[in-house]
Amino acid sequence: MDDSTLQSVFWNHLVYPELAVGEVADATVTEKWIRERLPNGRWPEYVVCLAVDGLETAESEARLATVDGIRTVVEERLGASQRTLFGFAHTNAVYFCGCFDSNRTGFIKSLESLQQAMKTGLGISSSIGVAFLPEPTLEGFRWAAQYAIVAQRRKVRLGLDRVFVWDTTISPAPIDLGEYWTLARRMQAVIRTGDVLETEMALEDITRALFEDRYLSLLHLRPILQVQVIFMAQAAGEVGADAESVALESEEFLHQIGTAYDYTRLRDLLRTAALFFAGKVRERFESLSNRLISSVNEYITEHINDPSLGLHSIAVHLGADPAHVSRTWKRAKGIGITKSINLKRIEQAKRLLLDRRNSISSIAFDCGFGSIQHFGRVFRQVTGTSPREYRAKNV
Repeated sequence: MDDSTLQSVFWNHLVYPELAVGEVADATVTEKWIRERLPNGRWPEYVVCLAVDGLETAESEARLATVDGIRTVVEERLGASQRTLFGFAHTNAVYFCGCFDSNRTGFIKSLESLQQAMKTGLGISSSIGVAFLPEPTLEGFRWAAQYAIVAQRRKVRLGLDRVFVWDTTISPAPIDLGEYWTLARRMQAVIRTGDVLETEMALEDITRALFEDRYLSLLHLRPILQVQVIFMAQAAGEVGADAESVALESEEFLHQIGTAYDYTRLRDLLRTAALFFAGKVRERFESLSNRLISSVNEYITEHINDPSLGLHSIAVHLGADPAHVSRTWKRAKGIGITKSINLKRIEQAKRLLLDRRNSISSIAFDCGFGSIQHFGRVFRQVTGTSPREYRAKNV
């Protein structure tokens, strides 16, 4: 295993020691390995985590090519003592450590210049987190590495192409579980409606709670997001969304959340999952609505001449709730059922009026109107003229 690969493994285990579960770690050996790679054996003063936007989902060759490009820029912009143990870790981040050539302020400016060079020269958007060692020990090193990545995760709230320095005066705020479960239940209710706009609004609130108002470690964030996916999938299934696609996508979302390290990626996965489940519910409702509309339209066409035709008779025939039939029809057609029936009847009456052999009274009853007066009133409302005037103008 070459030294570059060893350094990547080192950073993975330093930041996420749970990856090394079952392994026996000898702190003395680890410290010796580190010192052998530090200029003059000098213990580092800081750790840098440089996370690249979109790198996590890129193909393996593209990721490695990007890391090589970053390495070149880092070597051009920083001295050897400022970029020790350069390693690519957990799919989207580059780590290195080092010592100041001047002071902290000057070093931060160097990182900002490096970031701009990557943006203009490589077309790479990134976020850089920096944490300073609280003490020159292996534990101090581990602490700085872990909080460097915590610092760069502030990009979720503040945006990319920034350098974030971990502030030791900031204490991560624990999540208010009561508040969160209220948001989670609201999201379930919204998913059941299939309303994409409401889903977007619910997403804003739940994203703020999980990613912006506080910092949650991966250890806590991943299971919360996975449970959220399960809840949303359950909500979609309860209202009849396609069971197979919901199950397959749920499994994929759970897998991706379980393997993602980048917080922007995790936030985007939550958003994608919510919109997917809401979309599946919407598809289900649209399918049911289309069938209902088709059935109503067919019934109206077949019974257009029946004076008793109306919302009540249609709902009884379909075995459906009249209010639901009315809402569904109006949402699809833009007008109520009664008006739709009247328009169809008037169109039929206009055709019959062109034949003078048809009396106006017979046309009224043949088109399903209960009286000549009602026919005349509706005809004028629709056409702006009386049946007699319409016949005089068009025959």
